[in-house]
Amino acid sequence: METMKRTIYIALLFLVFVTASCAKHCTEGTLYRDCTGTYLKLDNDYYSIINRAKVESIEDNQSIRVTFEPADGPGPDIVCMMVTVPNAGYIKILSVKE
Repeated sequence: METMKRTIYIALLFLVFVTASCAKHCTEGTLYRDCTGTYLKLDNDYYSIINRAKVESIEDNQSIRVTFEPADGPGPDIVCMMVTVPNAGYIKILSVKE
C-alpha cells in the first residue's frame, strides 16, 4: 500500500512539472528583422518578438536558441505598416543562447 501511495505521489509531481513547463518553449530559430519589427523564424512561421532588446546585439539571419512564451500583442515602436512576412503570433523572449 505504501508503495502505491509513493508511486501516485511521484506521478502527480511529474505531472505538475510537465504542466508548468508547457507555457514556456525552448527551441532553435533564426532571427529576422525588417521595418515592421523583429521576428523569430521557427520552421516556416515568423513570430513577432515584443521585447526586442533581448536580441538587439544579435545579427540578422543568425541561428539562436531561445526560451520564450506566448505574448498578447505587438510591441512598441512599429516603424512601418508594410507586410513583409506573415505574423504567426507574438512572443516574449525569456532567454537567449547564440
